Amino acid sequence: MKASFLKDLLKRSTGSVAVFGRGLSGRAVEELLNKEGYACDIFDQKDKWFSRENARNCSLVITSPGFPPSHEWIKLAEQEGKTIITELDLGVCFSRAGSLVGITGTNGKTSVATILSHVANNLLVSLNHLEKA
Repeated sequence: MKASFLKDLLKRSTGSVAVFGRGLSGRAVEELLNKEGYACDIFDQKDKWFSRENARNCSLVITSPGFPPSHEWIKLAEQEGKTIITELDLGVCFSRAGSLVGITGTNGKTSVATILSHVANNLLVSLNHLEKA
């Protein structure tokens, strides 16, 4: 999903943005959206349920990775014709990085990320030495 599309979508939003999940990443989404001037409501299965009325009134839904596509709240939002994106989509939308690398899977993410970080840092050191030579 293109970052420009997401930013345009946010600019056109009229109601508050519904955020699914009150965990660390959901609160970070709320903080980012508020900083950018967007109203949002966080829904969590422990204390604030997402209803059909919420689905009608929200402008966009942002889900935590913990919400499977089959979740009843996502189905409600889909039935009301809402655009649904993930926290990762939102992160890309506001990222200043030229490119991003995503590492997924059940096992080995930390190891792969550590190796890639080591390679990238050594590459930067090598490039700095070449520039000074």
